[in-house]
Amino acid sequence: MSAAKRPQTIQIFLPTGDPNGIRQAEITTRSVRVFDVPRSELKLFTETPESTQPGLYFLLSDENGDGEPEVYIGESDSLRDGLKNHDSKRTWDRVVAAVSTSNSWTKVHVQYMERQAISLAKAAGARQLGNSAAGYSSHVPAPLVADCEEYLETIRVLVSTLGFNFLEVPASQEQSVDGQRVQITAEGVSASGVYTSAGLTVFAGSTAARVSNVASHGTVAARQDRLVEAGVLAEQGSGLTFTQDHVFGTPSGAASIVLGRNSNGWIEWRRSDGRTLSDAVRTTT
Repeated sequence: MSAAKRPQTIQIFLPTGDPNGIRQAEITTRSVRVFDVPRSELKLFTETPESTQPGLYFLLSDENGDGEPEVYIGESDSLRDGLKNHDSKRTWDRVVAAVSTSNSWTKVHVQYMERQAISLAKAAGARQLGNSAAGYSSHVPAPLVADCEEYLETIRVLVSTLGFNFLEVPASQEQSVDGQRVQITAEGVSASGVYTSAGLTVFAGSTAARVSNVASHGTVAARQDRLVEAGVLAEQGSGLTFTQDHVFGTPSGAASIVLGRNSNGWIEWRRSDGRTLSDAVRTTT
């Protein structure tokens, strides 16, 4: 679904002037607007005209404090009503909501995009918060599908620009260039991946070591458990195996999961020529 990367102009507006408050993003040539709303400012958002429109929304919860929020994906023919229904039912910290700048979306649009967004988030290895179903399914005319795919691609770009990667499908081995790949090889561990603008992707089939000293590396152990629960990692003997490609926000986050301990990924990940990732990406003069 992802379009070829090209230069784009993205406008970010701060309605209250607070960079930590509501943020509004849009691509100047598209008809999609995305809002990032802290839960503390939900009432302010529900007073806007856009909140009465049909929309797609993402509830984010970072209770674990590890920077990898869980996400619940939903749709509503009135964002205001849909979000109010969640206000007391779920634990979440912020909502990212998408609407049409021309108010042209219908219930069918947002239901189709909800289904596709859930599928995209699963492919991205996002931690799902309650999306046990795959979303609404029905016959959708081909012209409407084409429009929705374009809308969803714009939403993906804007959501990523705002700092959230739950719709970013990691680069696969087939898409990566041999010279850009990195690996970690240690006792009982063999992992490979690629470092891109999205983060460090560990490829499916890579193996990882279980945390042996939980007292010292409890945070890493908890993250491994969550990845097992999400189906990204699977138990294999005394270790773990990646069942799918998975992108981590930082090289160190990826290395820590692979090695089962707090690690400096810039040093642990190496190119095929033996250079560390730090040496490989360092600006040379």
